[in-house]
This record gives sequence, C-alpha cells and structure tokens, in this order.
Amino acid sequence: MPDDVLILLLVGLKGAGKTTIGGLLEKELGIPFVRVELILLRLRETQPHISCSEFDEQGVTMILDTVRDLARNTDTICLEATGTTGYFPTLLDQLRRVFRVLFIRVSAPAEICFRRMKTRDASSHLEYSDDRLREINLLAEKVHLDWDLQIDNTHEWNEQAIVGGVAALLKRAR
Repeated sequence: MPDDVLILLLVGLKGAGKTTIGGLLEKELGIPFVRVELILLRLRETQPHISCSEFDEQGVTMILDTVRDLARNTDTICLEATGTTGYFPTLLDQLRRVFRVLFIRVSAPAEICFRRMKTRDASSHLEYSDDRLREINLLAEKVHLDWDLQIDNTHEWNEQAIVGGVAALLKRAR
C-alpha cells in the first residue's frame, strides 16, 4: 500500500554527497534509489526545447511515475533533491499526499561541495556554470525542513555510521 511506503528524501547542496549516500543505502539496505538528475537528463535529452514550466511539470510526472512503480514492490524508496528547484514544492506536495516522507539533510560546506562538483563525473548530472552552481547552493543552504536525520558529509564519511543512522531512523519510523 502506498501510504505504508516511506520516502527518504535526501536534501542538500549540489556536491554534498546525496547521490553517493543514496547509492550506499541502495547497496547496503536494499532501498531503491531514484536518481532524480538522471530522470531530468533523460527529459532534457528527449525534449531539449520545452519551456521551464513544461520541464518542471513533466519532470515531476516522470519522478512520481518512477516512485509509484517502485512502491508496488518495496516499502522504502530514497530520492535526492536540493530543495531549490521550481518543481520541488509540487513534487513534495504530491509525495506527501501518497507516501510518508522522511527528510534527511546532507550537509557539507559550500566550497567543499563546489570542489566536489568540479571533479566528479558530469555525465550523470545536469551541467551548470560556476555562477549558477554557487547560486543554487546559496539557495540550498537556506532550505529548512523538519529534518528527521542530519548527515554531516564534510570530511571522509563513515559508511557504517550513515547506514546505521538511516537504519535507526527507519526502525523509529515503522
């Protein structure tokens, strides 16, 4: 049942480690991880000339369709977001209508995030100019939700601590 499905929403700056953590949770806890940027890249590639509002609307639809498909076979799904996009309020509202959403803040200083963004494989991420990246991260620093868990990903992260923290969160939520 969808209302029994938990959505773990990893929120943080671009480069904070949301994708890495989502992949870790998928590997270690078997939680399907929806790579939102891959969905949006696919949309951008197939419809490069749509307006921003159409992009947001179709992006939300594609993300929700992916989540609903996964929810048929699992009780927990993980997604990533900066919380700064035009579609985020709509996506969050739609998720909350159907699922229980738990918010996980993934944090690291903006300059560390910027360096990570400049050195990672860009093929699976949307491209941004340096100025736009800094603008997005300034906005992402101001995102405040009712955090269920906070992960400080400033330094070398401890996989065991992250997995253990999320497992404990899931145990409390169930």
